[in-house]
Amino acid sequence: MKDVRFYVEYANKTEKGKSGKGAGTNHSGTVMAIFVGNEYWSGGQYVYGGMGAIQNYPDSPVATTGVSFEYLRENCKRIPESVARQIHPELFRCLDN
Repeated sequence: MKDVRFYVEYANKTEKGKSGKGAGTNHSGTVMAIFVGNEYWSGGQYVYGGMGAIQNYPDSPVATTGVSFEYLRENCKRIPESVARQIHPELFRCLDN
């Protein structure tokens, strides 16, 4: 998808930062889709517009949302679209329509 970046969500920065065997597999099962060029200033921080899970369980339903740069940096990891499609198919049911 053009002009969309995908980020897998982790429960916290400790889970995101784990290394070794199985590293990167203990994610929440949800993906954020961030629309490039859709950022704005809100509450003293940059916020990126996109779509994300509305509940904290794997393949959760999604809605439009704003996500702070800090949240992405601390709790998410950028991933390719092909991996995002495997982790969170529900997100793509919305994006592909």
